[in-house]
Amino acid sequence: MSETGEDLRREFEPNGREPQLTGSRNDNVPMLGGVRRLWPSLAAHLLSEQHRAHRAGQMERVWVIRRLRARIQILMIREREESLLAGRPFRPVTDSEALAELIAERDEVLEELEQARRWLRPLRAAEHSRALGIIEEYIAFWESRLA
Repeated sequence: MSETGEDLRREFEPNGREPQLTGSRNDNVPMLGGVRRLWPSLAAHLLSEQHRAHRAGQMERVWVIRRLRARIQILMIREREESLLAGRPFRPVTDSEALAELIAERDEVLEELEQARRWLRPLRAAEHSRALGIIEEYIAFWESRLA
């Protein structure tokens, strides 16, 4: 505030170089489940969990979550390419499809764990069993929410 008590904020005066903003329709708002929403809720949850683990210094958990998020991102890229090649509009990845990717990742980690135990690699097996625990935690959380 100035000495006279006037607010120093200036009113916005358009100059013609502003970006075109769409209105505030709910169907354009990704956070409200609008049509522009591409990422499944599961991916957003994993991102917040990754940030939380990073702040807590749990780097092993961060790397497991990054692996899960990368798998969902690869699924989205594949779906986008298929829709572009087929000439149809891109359909966002659903939470159940993202959960199926988490389950597929769990199966791959189980296979790697079995292989590490068979080849007598105890450190690698311990690493895989910890990763498996983290993955199963998120699968159990999201299976209960989507059921």
